[in-house]
Amino acid sequence: MPPQLLDRPTDQPVTEDRPWTRPPDRGAAETAAHLLRQRVRFAERRASVCALPFQRPAPRPEQHWLLVAAGRAWGQMARRPSLLVAALVGALLLLVLMLPSLVVGARSTRADATQTTTRTVAQPAMALAGPGFAAYGGSASEPIRFVVNRATNVMAAVPGGLLYDWREDRGEALTRMTFGDRPVEPEVDSMSPTGDRIESIRYREVWPGVDLIVRSTALGISYEFVLAPGVDPSTVVLAYPDTVSLTVGPDGRMHGENAAGTWTSGWLESWQDGPNGREPVSTSFVLLGGGRFGYQVGPYDVTRPLTIDPPVD
Repeated sequence: MPPQLLDRPTDQPVTEDRPWTRPPDRGAAETAAHLLRQRVRFAERRASVCALPFQRPAPRPEQHWLLVAAGRAWGQMARRPSLLVAALVGALLLLVLMLPSLVVGARSTRADATQTTTRTVAQPAMALAGPGFAAYGGSASEPIRFVVNRATNVMAAVPGGLLYDWREDRGEALTRMTFGDRPVEPEVDSMSPTGDRIESIRYREVWPGVDLIVRSTALGISYEFVLAPGVDPSTVVLAYPDTVSLTVGPDGRMHGENAAGTWTSGWLESWQDGPNGREPVSTSFVLLGGGRFGYQVGPYDVTRPLTIDPPVD
């Protein structure tokens, strides 16, 4: 420490090369040494504590194992924020996946409660294991051959046509599609791999060289016309006899109106099977008046079969 220049006493001579300095203070030196020793001891104690392995206190016997596991998991996530974010995202995804089941369960509960306070409605005489047709054995006035449960209603297959929104207790369909005056009988086309249900039915020779295949899938009902090579597509003429209005919109879809309301078809798809898979063929609706309609097909290979797939919406 550099010497401190202080006011000199009057009884002590001072020269130019030796200024007067305060004598060392014994009390201050001992205090500084004491503080230094305390700091050294604190540093040694801290080093010894940090060197000990970390030991988590054991859970008390009365603590539930689930609480212990939750505490450990929370500790891991607190030390690793990425784990906490991943847990929150996983919980959110689980909630999103469970939400449809919760909604369906709530609707089923309300439906069950409603059925207990209302009269019992007769159901079609059929038993379906998943999507598929079933042979009808009920007492409907219509000559029903097959029925299939759709997502919102029942479709029935009769000779010469298909009935949409059909109910046995009502005895009629809200929408009826016919093949003109050709009462062709439907028959089983294919079974499921397990053989417990009918996956598709077929109307053979609805018109010469034209078969209609109606399929039941998990997504709903689809039907397609299969034209043999050389058959003119204009021979396919269908009708909605109960429709009061039938139009084709600018988007190419068909719009109908009957006593049950309005409906809109999907987009037409037509193709031919080739060496490289399906080859699309342009197709459009053609209105023929009186609720009748057909299909206009663009250029295609007449030496190969043609499939017209009108979607059912």
